[in-house]
Amino acid sequence: MKVKIVQNDPFLKTDIYIYEQHEQKRSLAQPVELIFKDIKEADYSTDSIKPTISIHQEFAFALFKALADELHRNGVRTDQDELNEGELKALKNHLEDLRKLLKL
Repeated sequence: MKVKIVQNDPFLKTDIYIYEQHEQKRSLAQPVELIFKDIKEADYSTDSIKPTISIHQEFAFALFKALADELHRNGVRTDQDELNEGELKALKNHLEDLRKLLKL
């Protein structure tokens, strides 16, 4: 499963394509209209609310990974990414300090 994100600036929108590449063909997920509709507070926890997207578990992980990779490629960083980058920077600084102390 693959995901492609295209910034469509003249129209101020982002296009997301979800597809699978096979040997000689490509299968494209059909468009989903993302329309927001108000719901009553009483309905928040009922079974009457349908999911925005429902995907079989067989495909879910592949979709999530492809989406995460494409988001990262487009500059989206999660809180965890920022935390990891901060920890890596701190570790590099610590190693540099140790080198100075040991005169390496």
